[in-house]
Amino acid sequence: MKADLIDIMLGDGNPLVLSAMSEVFERDPRFSLVATSATAEGFLGMIMRVPVRVCVLDWNIPALGAEKLIEVLRAQDRAPRDRRLRT
Repeated sequence: MKADLIDIMLGDGNPLVLSAMSEVFERDPRFSLVATSATAEGFLGMIMRVPVRVCVLDWNIPALGAEKLIEVLRAQDRAPRDRRLRT
């Protein structure tokens, strides 16, 4: 039985970084790259419509920045919740 793929969304304002990260996750058979965004607003719009298990987000993503984006997400009823891995 094949394990479920881990849905992932990427957000980074640098197109080279976003492209490189996309390539890494697209080649890894454990992941399903669902979406990418170069802005916090685009990321917010996608994450509210498309559920994913993992987000990789540039702290300095253009416009809002990651800190403000996380604040906005936490205020949403249907927003994804912080589920940090515990070791």
